[in-house]
Amino acid sequence: KSFSAWSRYLVFLFGGRTSPENRFYPMDPPDLSGLERVDQAFYHYCFSTEWVKFFKRNPVLAPPECRRSIVFHNLESDLYRLRAEKASGFSKRLLSRTADSLERTEAECSTVADEIFFISDPDLNNYLVRRGSGNPGCPSTYLSPTLDRSLFERRRKLRGGERLPTRKFGFIGGLDFEPNDRSVRWILDEVCPILREEGFLGEIQLIGRGASDGLRASAARFPFVSVLGFVPDVESYWVGWDSLLCPNLGGSGTRIKISEALLSGVPVIINGEARERLDRELRGSPEIRCSDRPRDWADWVAG
Repeated sequence: KSFSAWSRYLVFLFGGRTSPENRFYPMDPPDLSGLERVDQAFYHYCFSTEWVKFFKRNPVLAPPECRRSIVFHNLESDLYRLRAEKASGFSKRLLSRTADSLERTEAECSTVADEIFFISDPDLNNYLVRRGSGNPGCPSTYLSPTLDRSLFERRRKLRGGERLPTRKFGFIGGLDFEPNDRSVRWILDEVCPILREEGFLGEIQLIGRGASDGLRASAARFPFVSVLGFVPDVESYWVGWDSLLCPNLGGSGTRIKISEALLSGVPVIINGEARERLDRELRGSPEIRCSDRPRDWADWVAG
C-alpha cells in the first residue's frame, strides 16, 4: 500500500476516528453545483462520517438542505472479524481492534447521515440490533440493488445458442477476499472429492485475482478445476457456464454475482446463507438450486 493509504489506516486505527477531515474522497472539495436529487455520494462509509461532518462545518460547500445518504454494501466490521478468526498473535489483536473501530464507525453513520440503505436484509437486521433501541438514529431501510438490463438481455441472447457438450461451472470474484476464499475452499474440500470419485468429466473454472498459493495447490488436486485468475473480459465465461457456483460462508453484504447470474439467465447453485442474502424477489427463482449438503451439489454438477 502507498504511504498515504497506510497513514490513513493508522489514523483510523489508533486515532479514534475514521479519517482526518482532510482525507475525504475525492481529495479536493467537489463541485456540487450540477447535482440534484443525489446530493453527495460517498466512496466508503469508513470515510463518510468525517466527510459529512466536514461539509456540515462548511455549509458554503454544501447547502444544509442537501440530503446525505449512505449505502452499506456490507458491514465491514464483520469482514475483519472473519480475518481475525484466521489470524494469531499481534495480527489477531490488530484485526480485532480494527473490527471494533469499524463497528463504532458503522453506528456513528446513523447520527451523521439523513438516511441509510442496506442491500442485504440480514445486514439491516444486524445493524438495527447493534444500534439498539436507545439509539434510533436516522431511518435505515432495505434497498434492492439494480443492475443493467441491457447487459442481461445481451447475455440471454448469447445463451440461447447451442450448448457445449462439456459441462462447465464457474465461480467469479476476487480470491484474495476472505469470504470468496472460504467459498472456493468449501467447493474444493467438500464437493470436488465427491466429483473426483465419480469420474466427473466437466470443468469448474475459478475466475478472480489474488488466489493464494495454498488455494492453487488445493485446486491442483482435481484435473477438472482451472484457476484462471483475472480475466479482462468475463462475458464468454458467463454465457458458457451451466451454472454459477456460489456458497456463502460468513461475512456480510449480498453476493451481487448471484443476482447478476440469475438476471442473465445463468442458473446458480448456492447454500442457504447465500439465498437468505438475495433480493427478496429473486429467492423464489426456478434457476436456483439451494442446499447446504455437498452431496446435493455434486449431484447437480455431475448432472
